[in-house]
Amino acid sequence: MNDQKRSCDDYDKNGNLVKLGDDRVYDRYNYPRKTRWEKVYLGEMAEEACKEFMDTLNVEYICYNDVRTDAFKDDDPFDFRIQDVRIDLKSSKDNRNHGLEEILAKQHLVTPTDQTIKPVIFQAFISNNEKEVWLSCWSTEDELKRDENIGYLHWQPGKYYLLKVKNCHPMKEFKSYLNTILDYSKRLKHFHHIIRSWVGMQKKK
Repeated sequence: MNDQKRSCDDYDKNGNLVKLGDDRVYDRYNYPRKTRWEKVYLGEMAEEACKEFMDTLNVEYICYNDVRTDAFKDDDPFDFRIQDVRIDLKSSKDNRNHGLEEILAKQHLVTPTDQTIKPVIFQAFISNNEKEVWLSCWSTEDELKRDENIGYLHWQPGKYYLLKVKNCHPMKEFKSYLNTILDYSKRLKHFHHIIRSWVGMQKKK
């Protein structure tokens, strides 16, 4: 056990020890500094592409990096949020220059099993030359978190949920799913309002 004294900045708001690189940026995998910042850069490319996609939905959304106040120390509670729908954005670089067609046929949406899985997960791929971002697919938490999807990566330790891109939903189907979820949420809140009103009237009797 490391007895070295830590500052309070090494802990998140819940008192949990956070994984920080030497430049104080959240670092799950203990990457070298250069690699860590390359990952941040690629993530921001995917984020900008996702913002463009969000704009096509004609809904209000929040990008967590635009409102965060933790100086990138904590793991994100979401990457994007539309009302109560939290979205995790995964990004990977096409290091071997497969191209979009092969990615759609053979690659996976990848999420660590020890990570808090968000209700919706988007997968983006960045081209080898870093000139294009392909927002390729999405999945729900329930579809991803299945025992048959658990596997390993040969270049990185740990267990992962691995769902083939071709078995995920295409991005064009997300708006219909979102409308269904938001409509259900609206009706559920209305139902709760009716129940609370009824309970209030009963108490007055």
